[in-house]
Amino acid sequence: MLNIALTYNNMANIFNERSDYSLAIDCYLKALGIEVKLFSVDHFHMAVTYGNIAIAYDGQCNYTTAVEYHQKSLDTLLKSATINQEGLSTTLTMLEKTLEIKLTRLSSDYFELAALFNNIGLMHFNLTHYEKTLGNYNLALASGLKSLPKYPNYFAQIYDNIEVISKAAEDEATAIKYF
Repeated sequence: MLNIALTYNNMANIFNERSDYSLAIDCYLKALGIEVKLFSVDHFHMAVTYGNIAIAYDGQCNYTTAVEYHQKSLDTLLKSATINQEGLSTTLTMLEKTLEIKLTRLSSDYFELAALFNNIGLMHFNLTHYEKTLGNYNLALASGLKSLPKYPNYFAQIYDNIEVISKAAEDEATAIKYF
């Protein structure tokens, strides 16, 4: 069954890259339907699929639904992170591998990269790797400025993330700069 879910996910990725978002969402939802039967609700596979669905809705300019799925992804990642650090490290590794693949296929101004940098930053934050967190948030900001100039709420969230990490790292000057 897992291979079927992965195949649906791979097909959806292709549809997503071709901007055929409706077919991508259909395939992602089929993958999710299988994953629900295979994994616990806090498994990182579920978080990745929720994130992929969000990206497809974002491509359709359906931002409300995209945010809902990004939130599900985040909630799932946070649950899995609090349950065990190994799961968090595995999630981080998967996100970094995804980023590596996307960097070879997408231009640096593609909106998906901004989301990936942000999510990788979140994982580093949960592992208390503050310097890596800040680096990824800055990459998310730079990528977002190129690909999402019309979405001030996205930038507000990134600036807020940078402020939070700066406070956690006790870098008051940077925290004030982004406050």
